[in-house]
Amino acid sequence: MTATSEVDIYEPCSPIDFSQAPPELPIEYQLDLKRRTDSDYKKPPQLFYGFGLNIQHVLEYHRDHQLPPPPSDIQRNRA
Repeated sequence: MTATSEVDIYEPCSPIDFSQAPPELPIEYQLDLKRRTDSDYKKPPQLFYGFGLNIQHVLEYHRDHQLPPPPSDIQRNRA
């Protein structure tokens, strides 16, 4: 039995509890609103996030939902 068969991934998520403050970012990632217009102010690095998917997940989703094929004029990059 796989993890995905134990959980209904289409079931709505639990609502977020906003009664607690979200965790603070480390100081090096926080924007200093008072200094952000100063010429010598260096902005914090950008943070990026995403979802862990591989091509097999995408293909299975496409197949399971019987989605149409991509347009024939789309350019495909193959490595």
